[in-house]
Amino acid sequence: MNTHKSDNLLKSKINELITRIEKLHVNDPDTIHYYSKIKDLLLDNERETISLLQTCDNKNMISHVVAFFENVADKFPSKELLHIFESLAKKYSSDKILIYNLNIAIDELRYCLKNGSVSDMLFKE
Repeated sequence: MNTHKSDNLLKSKINELITRIEKLHVNDPDTIHYYSKIKDLLLDNERETISLLQTCDNKNMISHVVAFFENVADKFPSKELLHIFESLAKKYSSDKILIYNLNIAIDELRYCLKNGSVSDMLFKE
């Protein structure tokens, strides 16, 4: 599949889920279901996720997916991803919540690059 088309497909799927989340009451249990789907989409394909994060200029989308950056960092540790997270941190430096979550992901990613994936270490026999 063409990377540009797959990027748009991923972005479209995530935007659709965000729209559904935003229509729900904050305490509606379905929000967990939709956020779980977003997480699964982000963890499904490294190239698509990296491409999406490189090109995303939608702060609303970033604010919804930033909670999963730590998971993305653990699954797809790379210097390229670290650079993207650092760029997003600079871009959204005035947003304390985004910066907090980005810093957690950046720390996780640096740890994974140095020591290996946390999930790999947890499940080694």
